[in-house]
Amino acid sequence: MTEQITPWRISAPLKIIEGESLDGYVARVAADQHFLSMRDITTMNRNPYPQRSHASFCDRDELDVIADCLGVDRDILHHHSPHWVSGGRSLNMFGVPVMRRFIEFGARRFSPASLRISPHHRALWSFRTFPFCEESWEFLQDSCPSPLCGRRQAWLHTNGIDLCDYCAEPLTRKATTSVPQELREPLRMLVGLVHPNPDRRRQSWADLPPLLHDLDGGEVLALACELAIAVDPQVARPLAMDKAALPVDGCQMVGALAGAWSLLTDWPMGLENLISERINLNTNNRGDGNKGASYRLLLPTHGQRLPLKAKEQLSRFVDKCRSARDIGYDGTEAMKISGRGLKVLVAMRRAGEIPSIVGITGRRILVLYEKNAIHELAREKRRRVRLVSASQSLGVPTYSVRELVEAGLLEEAPRETGLSEEMHVFKDSVDRLVICLVNKLSHKDSGLNVALPERMIGMGGRPKPWAAVLQAIHEGTLIAGIREGSEPLARRIMVDEQSWDSISTSYQSIITDWGDIKIPKADVADILGIPRLNFHKYSEFLLGRGVYVKNTYMTYVIKLAKKFISQKEMAARLNVHPLVVFQLAKQHQVEIVIHVIYDRQSAESLMPGILSTFGCRQIGSG
Repeated sequence: MTEQITPWRISAPLKIIEGESLDGYVARVAADQHFLSMRDITTMNRNPYPQRSHASFCDRDELDVIADCLGVDRDILHHHSPHWVSGGRSLNMFGVPVMRRFIEFGARRFSPASLRISPHHRALWSFRTFPFCEESWEFLQDSCPSPLCGRRQAWLHTNGIDLCDYCAEPLTRKATTSVPQELREPLRMLVGLVHPNPDRRRQSWADLPPLLHDLDGGEVLALACELAIAVDPQVARPLAMDKAALPVDGCQMVGALAGAWSLLTDWPMGLENLISERINLNTNNRGDGNKGASYRLLLPTHGQRLPLKAKEQLSRFVDKCRSARDIGYDGTEAMKISGRGLKVLVAMRRAGEIPSIVGITGRRILVLYEKNAIHELAREKRRRVRLVSASQSLGVPTYSVRELVEAGLLEEAPRETGLSEEMHVFKDSVDRLVICLVNKLSHKDSGLNVALPERMIGMGGRPKPWAAVLQAIHEGTLIAGIREGSEPLARRIMVDEQSWDSISTSYQSIITDWGDIKIPKADVADILGIPRLNFHKYSEFLLGRGVYVKNTYMTYVIKLAKKFISQKEMAARLNVHPLVVFQLAKQHQVEIVIHVIYDRQSAESLMPGILSTFGCRQIGSG
């Protein structure tokens, strides 16, 4: 029998429940024994603060007196008591040091569903950082459900844990909401850091990287709260306030806390990825895309709010960021080395094609480009040219460049992040093709009486076989020559009559389905046989109104070519001057559509000579 150190003892001791808060246990005993107030128990040992009825403010000697009074083991009562840790900034909660500012003693927070299961106050409800109950996943409440009362619950009276402290209204009637399902698992692991059950604490520690294993649960929780502010700056006020608005602030806090746990499980890369993603998404929000919250987290003075070991973890991350230039380039350096424009590099970095490295320069956070990735880009550097540039070098329309790519004579450049979706080809592939064709073309034009540019005009109803001619020359199946002059290569090619007849009658486009391919107005003029300089006169009639229309679908242009025939194409087919064509068309009563454009069906039926010239019958009627 132990020596009695209290003037009286209760007759029917109640067993303390695992994970129950000390104040909740004392209040439950006081209600069971019909005491008027918890103060009847907590002040029996001459508490120097009689206005405070909380047992949590009692020291060890005072707890011994309460344990003797309530008939409970002293060690068990001490285990449930949040006593001060050396240093005065932390409280020991079930063997885990937790910063004092994270614990709420004044308000009695509760979960209606959990109280229906067991009417006792859980110690985890006292954590201001957790605005929810892990058992029911309800957001905690702290006020009476009665509209006539509605007062904030405290530890003054002894009506019962599941009853209002003032009007005895059942707290289980309080309406509340639940934590979203997708946030529950990370929040459960975060709560496990300071859970009264040691098995739960070990389970949470297993998910953390070895770098954080030298911290205790309270230190990791403090770091998580600072990371939550970086995830969502709007939770800084609820986390810092002594009295958070539940569940209004709680709904916002749970998302940030769940995000903080994800950062901890991938420490420190998770934080680096978060900062780089914020900067990549928006660089205009105080330098880091997060309203400055990321930088404030890394400020030297900011770490004063953290325990020492957690502060050291952040300091190591800051030191890593300040030395980031050892493994990363800034935008200017990356441009010079890679040969890419800054817009392209930024787009590639935002798309994840170039790894992002967070760096700190002075009082500014910036994202650097990984050196290895930039050097790899430099090794892969090949000049790209647009279809228009390639067509000008070869002297063929852009649609013929596409056919040459399809035939494998030109190499298409991969679509690069940050550039338009327009097709590009590698410049060196264009240069190789030009050199190859020049070497195979004879510089003597004796016996070669067909100039390709003139004969191409006479082919209507479909794209011109420029690519087929160049492919035949490249493969050695077509003997051709080249005239002297300053025009592009294809515009100076000469072939004989027999070779041309063979190509013109058997030509099939290399591309069988033009789909959504668009071509510029110059190519439209080439297909329709209209001089490029005069095409603007007929552009509105053929392509519709709008001076801003630059590109037209190839399928639509082919339909136009099958419907209309130009005066210049008719002149080339008949081998006469265009003015003579005008007189002949007038005599044969060929239907004129607009100025120098005629109806193809009318021209071919009324002027059959057009079809019998240059082997164009199949082409014109195709």
